[in-house]
Amino acid sequence: MSDVQISTLSHKQLLSNEERDAWVGLIQAYAGIVRSLDDELRLLHGLPLTSFEVLAQLVLTPGHRLRMAELADLLVYTRSGVTRIVERLERDGYVKRCDAEHDGRGIYAVLTGRGFEAFEEACATHVDGLRRLFFTKLEAGELERLTDLWERLGSHSCLEREQRLRSVERDA
Repeated sequence: MSDVQISTLSHKQLLSNEERDAWVGLIQAYAGIVRSLDDELRLLHGLPLTSFEVLAQLVLTPGHRLRMAELADLLVYTRSGVTRIVERLERDGYVKRCDAEHDGRGIYAVLTGRGFEAFEEACATHVDGLRRLFFTKLEAGELERLTDLWERLGSHSCLEREQRLRSVERDA
């Protein structure tokens, strides 16, 4: 143990048992669900969850193309993380990258026919997993309450993250 005296910590520095249970519960539930979804997609389709999420965003976007920076923001991944995922997907023939036609500053990730087929094949596994691991655990009204809660918690933090990332990029 370090030289810090545990008894010197004030009450304000510690989470209450209820706060700690809520926080740890959120982290453990999220990690367990994500790990299970990833395992199932890898086992049945050879597709990591992160790759599936990239394909899903491209499938859901009109024109099936997104700037790499937009993709990172939508998925709440780092730009370098999205680049690595898209590089793997490109090697597998699921996406292709192309320069932005009008301004030349951005790079698009574009869904290919093979990428759409991979998404379609894995989609039922993913949806079934989400329903089994998450949605069926909720009682009437809880989904709506959770959605409201995530919006309240997430919209502010996503905006802050976006502003922080843009500030870091400008300073670099």
